[in-house]
Amino acid sequence: MSSRFDAEATAKLYSEIVEAAEKGIFLVKPGAGDDTLYAYAGWRYMQGVSPDQILFEHPPLGKYLIGLSIAVFGNQNMLGFILGACTLILLYLTAAELGGRGVITLAPVLLALDRLFITFSHISFLDIYMLFYLTLSTYLFTKALKQTKLLIPFSIAYGLAVACKWTAAFLILPLALTLVIKRRWSTLTYLAATIPLSLAAYTATYLIYFTSGHTIQDFINLQYQMLQYQEARRYSIGFVPGELLINLQTGITFLNVLSGLFNPLLWPLILPASALSIIYYISKREGYRDLLPPITTIGMLTPLLHGQVYIWYLLPTLTIGYLTIANTLQHIYEDAKRKKLAAAAITAYIIAAATWSITWVGDIWLR
Repeated sequence: MSSRFDAEATAKLYSEIVEAAEKGIFLVKPGAGDDTLYAYAGWRYMQGVSPDQILFEHPPLGKYLIGLSIAVFGNQNMLGFILGACTLILLYLTAAELGGRGVITLAPVLLALDRLFITFSHISFLDIYMLFYLTLSTYLFTKALKQTKLLIPFSIAYGLAVACKWTAAFLILPLALTLVIKRRWSTLTYLAATIPLSLAAYTATYLIYFTSGHTIQDFINLQYQMLQYQEARRYSIGFVPGELLINLQTGITFLNVLSGLFNPLLWPLILPASALSIIYYISKREGYRDLLPPITTIGMLTPLLHGQVYIWYLLPTLTIGYLTIANTLQHIYEDAKRKKLAAAAITAYIIAAATWSITWVGDIWLR
């Protein structure tokens, strides 16, 4: 994590980035990245600037939280680090809710070993804030399968996830599909009835925007401008369909660069593990452990296979995807006749994945 936030230096760098962008130039300079832009926006938001004035193209909540981190800790990254740790706890609770206290609870261990997650837990990007609320939403949804009233806080958390970044919106479809497959029609109806709470939570993050004199019509127009911006950025320039799938399975980005964030013992196993989970569900048709994680993993990945993407778009897929890997490991252990041997094999796999992620082995291979 970086040192204390320097408002003057960040404001100067922000001006240089904007000036270069207006001339069609991508500024190559230490610190001249999206994290600097979001930190400056968050700092200004906390001073009362309306979200439509600076970096309007994404919803404001993530930037507000970055600004809160600056205000409370004097550091733009600290709150993201804390919420990253909370995401691990929520993933553990989700795994325990789905599969008991078994091997499936290794899911947060796998996520904690992931270099992409580690990296984005230490920088002021919007994605770690979105990921926290997405994981919170998923946990609340698993609880709501037993206590329907928990769909109320789920919908609020879901709205806040979308208020960090729009890609979180894709979560609702696989969750609804899970209810359809399980024929939980009353729960599905309750879920639909609580969606207005999501809209209310999302809209509430624009409070300063409304108090600055803007109307509901202005708000709708702003959302349309944001949509136009995102469409132009993702679809108006060249892209390779399915590039995010290539990223996931091979770690290759921009079709020619092998990402140092890639772990061949983790990423490529997510989709096969999802397929195995679905096969297990078809053969037994019991519970949600073999259904919810793979449906959600595939559901979060599929909408992003068309259009320009960045490797951090994989974060939601990886987070839920590690539930599918851990679930497969739990099945291996449960089905094994020699439990000690299965436990030793699982332990060896975790150690190998950890060795790749946190030591020099992966870096040597990448060279």
